[in-house]
Amino acid sequence: MAVPSVKISGILELRSYAPEGVEHIRNALLKGLDAAGDADAEITCVGCPKYRIMITAEDYKEAEETMKLISSAAIKAMERAGGEASLKR
Repeated sequence: MAVPSVKISGILELRSYAPEGVEHIRNALLKGLDAAGDADAEITCVGCPKYRIMITAEDYKEAEETMKLISSAAIKAMERAGGEASLKR
């Protein structure tokens, strides 16, 4: 018997105009995944500058909390590096 689960997703837009902007974006995405801990989360490129965050969890509350952790960590890291970031649902 399979355990019931829910899936949610959001689009994270990350932009950097710095010469090493690709590294800033990569680091921001990695910080987001690190913030998720052991949660079942995945980030894929939709087409630059958009990255899809997909989360699978046992319930919506847990999934939303994980989405908040990932997106806020990535957005803070990107803004600290001088870039722009936003989450779209």
